[in-house]
Amino acid sequence: MIKYLDYIENTNSDYKHNEKLVELLRSNILYEDEYILAINKPAGVIVQGGIKVKISISDLLDQIREGETLKIVHRLDRDTSGAIIFARNVNVARYLMEEFKGRRVKKTYLALTSGIPSKNRGVIDYPLMKKYVSGQEKVVIDENSSQNAATRFSIIAKFKLNKPFVQRPIIQVANTQLYEHCNSSLLGVHYPSGLSSCYPSTFSCHLSALTLRSSKIDCKQAHYTTFSTKKLDSSVKRWNETRSVAYLKLQPITGRTHQLRAHLAHINCPILGDGKYGGKKAFVDGIVSKIHLHSYSLSLKLPNDKKITITAPPPEHIIKSIEVLHTLF
Repeated sequence: MIKYLDYIENTNSDYKHNEKLVELLRSNILYEDEYILAINKPAGVIVQGGIKVKISISDLLDQIREGETLKIVHRLDRDTSGAIIFARNVNVARYLMEEFKGRRVKKTYLALTSGIPSKNRGVIDYPLMKKYVSGQEKVVIDENSSQNAATRFSIIAKFKLNKPFVQRPIIQVANTQLYEHCNSSLLGVHYPSGLSSCYPSTFSCHLSALTLRSSKIDCKQAHYTTFSTKKLDSSVKRWNETRSVAYLKLQPITGRTHQLRAHLAHINCPILGDGKYGGKKAFVDGIVSKIHLHSYSLSLKLPNDKKITITAPPPEHIIKSIEVLHTLF
C-alpha cells in the first residue's frame, strides 16, 4: 500500500508529476459519475496548496483522470481523513459550492475523543472566531462573535477506565512482564514459557520487596484489573487516574474552520491526537498520536436531482485504536 510519506519524501522539483500521489488518490476513489468524483482522502494529504506546502491535491487535479481537470468544491484538514468530492466541470462546481454554502450537503464525521460527553446525544452550539493564541492561529469560542457554529453529536461507544496503576518502567516479576497498559489480551500479563496463559481469578508475583496482587477479572465486561502495591521500589510510582474515551458520530450543522475540533475541546472532550486544541489531554498512552477525525459520509443531491450518499471506510489508525481501546478499557 502506498503511504503518504512514500511520495512526500521522494518528490522531485516538478511536483505536478508526482506519480505516487496520483496513484494513491486513484486507489482511493469511492465514487464517480458524469458530475463528480469522490475520494477517501488519506490523513496527511493536503487538499489545497499554500505557503510551505510541497505538494497537494490541487497540484494534481488534471492528472487524477486523464483529459479533464477536477474542481475543488470543499476541503478537509490535512490530518482529517475521509470522503471529499470534486466537480468534473465548472458548472457542477458552481452548483456544488452553492449546495455546501446553503448547508444542503449532509456531512457525517467519526471521531475518538479523550473524555465522554455528559449526554449521549445533543448539539454543541458556540460561536467561533479565529485568534492568535501562544503564537499560533486557532479557532476559539467567542460569545461576542457573529460566526455562529453548531455541531450535532451522538455517542457510538464509551470506553471507561478508573484504576490505580503502576507507572513505567516495566516491572520484571518472576519472568513475567507487567505493563502500565498491559495486555494478554486484557490483563496484560505475559506469561513465561510453561505457564498457563488463561486468566486466574487471582494471581500474585514477588520480586524482592515488591508484591502485586490483582483483583478478580471480569473478561466479558473488559474491566481493567486493579493492582494494589504493598511496598514500592524507589523507581516505581503509583497514582490514581480516571480516563475515558468516546467514539462519536458528528454532524456539523454549520461549516466553520476547525469547528469540530474547537467544539469538542471546549466541552473537555478533545479529539485524540489533536494537541493543538486538546493539549496533553488529547493523547492516551498506547494510542497512536494521529488525529482521530474522519469524514465518514456525504449526502447530497446531484444536478440531475438524484440523491446519493458517499461513504468512506475509516482509516487504519482509527480501526487499530478502537481495537486497542477494547483491550485497554
